[in-house]
Amino acid sequence: MKATRLLWLAALLMSMPLALTAAASDPIESPATTIGVNEPRWSGLPWVDRYSPSEHGAMPVSFAVQALPNGEVFVANAEGVLRLLGGRWERLELPGLQTARSLGWSADAGLFVGGYHHFGRLRQDVTGRFELHDLDEGFFPDRVGSPLGEIWAIHVTHDGTYFETRSEMLYLSNDGAHHRFKMSHPIDRSFLLDDGLWIHDEGDQLSRLRGVDLQQTGEKIPALTHLWRGADGQLRALASERGFIRIQSDGQWSPLSQTDARAVVKSGPYAGLTLPNGDILIGCLDGSLYWYDPDLTLRQHWSLSRFPILAMAKDHEDGLWVTTEGEVLRLDLRPQWRHLSAASGYAGSLNTGMNIAEGMLLGTSVGLYLDQGGGRIELVGLAGDEVRDLLTIGEDVLVAASTGVQRWSGGTLQPVVDDANILWFLASRADPQLVYAVEDSGLLLLDGSDGQWREVERVVDPAYRFQSLAEDPQQPLLWAGQINDDPFRISLTPDRRRVLAAERISEGIDRPSGTDSNALRLGEDILVGTRSGLHRWIGDRFQPAQLGALEALTAPRFDELTLADCGSDLRFAYTSRSLLHWLDHAWQPLPLPGNRHGVVGIECASAGGVLISTWNGLSWYRPSTAGFATEPLPVMLDSAWLQPPEGPGRFLALSGPFPTIPAGASLRVRFAHPALVGGWQVESRLAPVETQWQTHAASGERQLTALTPGRYALQLRATDNGQQHTQITEFEFQVSPPWHRQPWVQMSILVALLVTVWMLARWRTRSLQARNRHLEAMVAERTQSLWQQTAELEAANQKLQTLADQDGLTGVANRRRLDQAMELAFVDSLRGDHPLAVLMIDLDHFKQFNDTHGHQRGDERLSSTARTLQGALRWPRALLARYGGEEFVALLPDASLGDAQKVADELLRAARDIENASDRQTVSIGLAERRLHRADSPQALLTLADQALYRAKASGRDCVQTATMR
Repeated sequence: MKATRLLWLAALLMSMPLALTAAASDPIESPATTIGVNEPRWSGLPWVDRYSPSEHGAMPVSFAVQALPNGEVFVANAEGVLRLLGGRWERLELPGLQTARSLGWSADAGLFVGGYHHFGRLRQDVTGRFELHDLDEGFFPDRVGSPLGEIWAIHVTHDGTYFETRSEMLYLSNDGAHHRFKMSHPIDRSFLLDDGLWIHDEGDQLSRLRGVDLQQTGEKIPALTHLWRGADGQLRALASERGFIRIQSDGQWSPLSQTDARAVVKSGPYAGLTLPNGDILIGCLDGSLYWYDPDLTLRQHWSLSRFPILAMAKDHEDGLWVTTEGEVLRLDLRPQWRHLSAASGYAGSLNTGMNIAEGMLLGTSVGLYLDQGGGRIELVGLAGDEVRDLLTIGEDVLVAASTGVQRWSGGTLQPVVDDANILWFLASRADPQLVYAVEDSGLLLLDGSDGQWREVERVVDPAYRFQSLAEDPQQPLLWAGQINDDPFRISLTPDRRRVLAAERISEGIDRPSGTDSNALRLGEDILVGTRSGLHRWIGDRFQPAQLGALEALTAPRFDELTLADCGSDLRFAYTSRSLLHWLDHAWQPLPLPGNRHGVVGIECASAGGVLISTWNGLSWYRPSTAGFATEPLPVMLDSAWLQPPEGPGRFLALSGPFPTIPAGASLRVRFAHPALVGGWQVESRLAPVETQWQTHAASGERQLTALTPGRYALQLRATDNGQQHTQITEFEFQVSPPWHRQPWVQMSILVALLVTVWMLARWRTRSLQARNRHLEAMVAERTQSLWQQTAELEAANQKLQTLADQDGLTGVANRRRLDQAMELAFVDSLRGDHPLAVLMIDLDHFKQFNDTHGHQRGDERLSSTARTLQGALRWPRALLARYGGEEFVALLPDASLGDAQKVADELLRAARDIENASDRQTVSIGLAERRLHRADSPQALLTLADQALYRAKASGRDCVQTATMR
């Protein structure tokens, strides 16, 4: 077997240009056959990330892979060792090791690398650079000839490390002892189990090596691909020609006849991996992967690659790394996700999918396809027509196409409605045998109560330009969202099968001109979304709706928000750019794994979970399927490069005592978060000078320049769509002052000056000394007087400045101070594109209070309200100013719309507590934010806030209103 390996490898290297050409072509996602009791028949694959030479920059063939617990991934490649961290590949330069063939790792020993005639330990120094420490000389000190050959495999144990060559096994114990075990036959393969290292040679002899004790078993065993220990304690093996076998303790073996292994044997098994739960993975030379339960029941069979699979390894995020002759792959083994793309065999753009008994129906822009699993995808009807929606009603599937409505039943299509350009369906919740079908300028009502679907009503109206439809839960009404128009309310007969009337509803809806309206149902409520926000139907009109996280996470695309309810744990909300899942009584972002983008639609899957149509294909999500829980990893420091003002740069130590860098130097810190799933980003801030976090990609860098002397800490953390944060990683350093500000330099100058003064004093005559003392006394006296006068003048100027900027009655800033602060804050907001919010505050019924109680009580009320608002205004760098009369303005730098809303609510509550209940004082507040409301000047921002204030007054006072969108 090993000789075959060598011949195969030589042919592989000779055919490298061909492999390069193949890898450069478009990658394919080969079909999968899913086997299991509750698994549907379709060709979906796990999420697969493919890394070809265009990504990692090395030759196509990769022999081994090692995934470390800290998230780093190392690949043994024909051009050395490749490292993946935070989505960024790096080819490590290892002198003397042009090709890496094998890898081995442990927490204590580190990473071992084996190549041709050379092997060693790969270690990372304090600066993050990698070095290969040679291990050859410990076994072959004279270096005569080429004694090593090829290091086929490396096995790391608690006591030492084994290195497999063709003719012998080498052992390096943890205490530094070297041992060599010469085999009677060339070694075929070796397997590390919990009871030692098992060696299978080309004479079919199986031996066990524990430490330095080598023992042979009795009977010869045919060529093995993988060896493991079953739950009963007995050895199990996959023989490349015999299938699965059981090996007794005395070395006798027998086939496992109840297991069908013909398919895997035919595929050419080459690499095996035992998962922690006892499952077995077998990678084959035809590029396929077989997944078996511990009892060797076949769970999955996937055709992953056009290249032979050479090695596999599992990472901490439940991902499977696969190396082949032409690419490196990572499969997301989490059972929640499966994906089907156009590369599997359907044509056109995918619009929708629906699982049925026969497999998976796929609606595309060029027809209706049926996926029966195993890559068997065929066109079953509507060739050349666009299939836009599928709807399951009992045993039937209704098909919405550009030419009408079809019924899929019993494996055939039957026409229901002709000559209709159907866009989508809405199933009635009030009547399970009623379906609403929307076409480009009309509405169809379909009835299936007699088992035969038919059209019972069709309304064609050029005004019907529906983009959404919602059924009223209380009465026979439909609500339709319109393209570039306000929503329609459509009245139906009591049996909901006839349209009585349709009217446009605009009362209470804030919809910018030229934008869409979107009707949707949330529970028992009818909502309408526009670019300005969400509105709820209450009584006889729409009113603004506050939906918390749902509103915040889907803004500003409320005009395309869609809700999908497939059960208690399967409630989703989505736009084309965001996908939310109702989980733990809250809306939470649900990131699509891999490079999938753009949600087109969601359908409830009869086999569980939901089918999500995306721009990249069809995804099946089953959240109830248990996966592996993993702890989020911290951000890793990759390197820190120091470039002083003069001279060459150098790398700094990433651990140990914090380094000191000279003033004027620049520092570039590279970092990465090793997570490969979950949509993680890195945030950074420089303490203590920065309080806000900056956002980066999963791998990035910070360039730090012009730092003043002091001690700093670059803090790094990772965030998963803002839902959770990892622990903070810190890189501390000290910036030293310039040489002339060094303490010892300043002390030396001071000492020299004192000595000079002392020598001059000795040289002068006594009279001159007396005169000097007299003059010094006069100077000191006048200097003291001058300092005192200067201090008094500065105090007076400060007092005048304060009086000039202060309102005489209320004590808060006056209009002059507000205009200055507004101008500066507005310019700062534009320069850094920061938010800037303004609150326009007016005392409710103040004129009535003033007329009733007199101007003195009115002034007292005005002053006390100002003090209360000033005390309740808790926002960094906020300014409260009297705008005029009973109006005040609160300026909130860096405050978003949500932040300003919270501050305004706090001011409302504080104002209500000024007087007793019989004489309540309330305020009305208008809110505007520069970026959101597109204010192009400070005065425009104040005007928007003032308009919102008038809306608050008109809404009954004692409330907050936000300016409308421009």
